[in-house]
Amino acid sequence: MKKTTILSVLALSTFFAKAQTEKTTWFVGGALAFSSSTQKEADAPGSSAKATAFALSPSVGYFFINNLAAGASLNITSAYSANSNSGSTSSSTVTLFSAGPFVRYYFNTSQHVKLFLHGDASWGSEKVTLNYSGADESSSVPITTFEGKAGAAFFLSPGVALEFTAGYQSTTEKDSGIKLTTGSVVVGLGFQIYLGSANMLRSKNK
Repeated sequence: MKKTTILSVLALSTFFAKAQTEKTTWFVGGALAFSSSTQKEADAPGSSAKATAFALSPSVGYFFINNLAAGASLNITSAYSANSNSGSTSSSTVTLFSAGPFVRYYFNTSQHVKLFLHGDASWGSEKVTLNYSGADESSSVPITTFEGKAGAAFFLSPGVALEFTAGYQSTTEKDSGIKLTTGSVVVGLGFQIYLGSANMLRSKNK
């Protein structure tokens, strides 16, 4: 009985390892980030600044051929900052929402670590709300983002991977006929869950 259980676990692990980046495999995941900061001036006791930011990027992908996947992702970011100076306060809230396709290619380096190249594009809007002495002023602008990056997926288990990425991102905003493009070097941390090949799952159940 014990020997049969061990063999079953080994067979299941081998099945998922082969299904990680095989054709017809699905994967879901993304990245989550949060930051908070407080700043105070030593020479100005009544002056302070606080800022918080939250970002969520869920995604889903599908392998159309071995090691090559395509899918879609969402990008949701919310940032808030507040300043206080000699009794007067001001704050700003930035909310960004965008979505778009991506393509990713994996290299079969080993069973537990796989390198990949990733490219994506997204379109959406950014809303900025400024508050000064109780009065709000809001504006919304369309944004377009293109990103290219390289990464490494470390498989913590046959079906779950922790990812480290580094790349370049270009974001363009259009406001009142003025186009502003910002280039950024981006380092990220995320995860993916590999659901396995539908064909292999059917064959295992027979």
